[in-house]
Amino acid sequence: MSSLSGSQLARGTMLICPNGHHNPADQQLCQVCDALIVPTSAENERMNRRRWIVVGAGVAAALLLVVAGTVGFVLVSGSKGDTSSAPKDVEGAAVRQWWSTAQGDFEELKDTLATANRAVDKQVDPNQIEDTCQQLHDTAQVKLQAHLPSPDPDLTAEIAAAIQDIHNASHMCLSVIAGSMNSYGGEFSSDLQQGEKHLEAALDIINKSDL
Repeated sequence: MSSLSGSQLARGTMLICPNGHHNPADQQLCQVCDALIVPTSAENERMNRRRWIVVGAGVAAALLLVVAGTVGFVLVSGSKGDTSSAPKDVEGAAVRQWWSTAQGDFEELKDTLATANRAVDKQVDPNQIEDTCQQLHDTAQVKLQAHLPSPDPDLTAEIAAAIQDIHNASHMCLSVIAGSMNSYGGEFSSDLQQGEKHLEAALDIINKSDL
């Protein structure tokens, strides 16, 4: 028969079978007589308390892991958000700075283009719009061209295309004035319209940089 030490009694780590034999706390059959061990209410209480302590510790550890993961995700997401928005802000500021110097020539070209389009609609003789054709050429090919490239590749592409179309149209007009026998009526009008579309697309890009 095994004996129970004072330290074991103090810790409550052993069970007593119906025949008085001492057994480990997790034993169900007595190691001495094979009797079924039924823990007392006090022993049950101690065992249940230990189980709850173990379960509680496990739950607390799981909660800590969830909280740590959530905080880490939020920090990483916030960092990514800041990183992705920063280049856009810098690019927008660069476009606005560029626009502050190019706006005057850009708007002059738009106004001259509108004047030329009205002349086409009214079927004005090219000789009567010589000044307008020359202004189209100088504003597009000399003034606005001097502002390229812009900070935005798409903006640069739209303005370059507008300059090319308006350059072509102005040369057609000036050729007729110079006495060319060629008729550029349809091509002249088409190039003016294409140039106007590219300027409008460029203006949309500029306006978006202010958002």
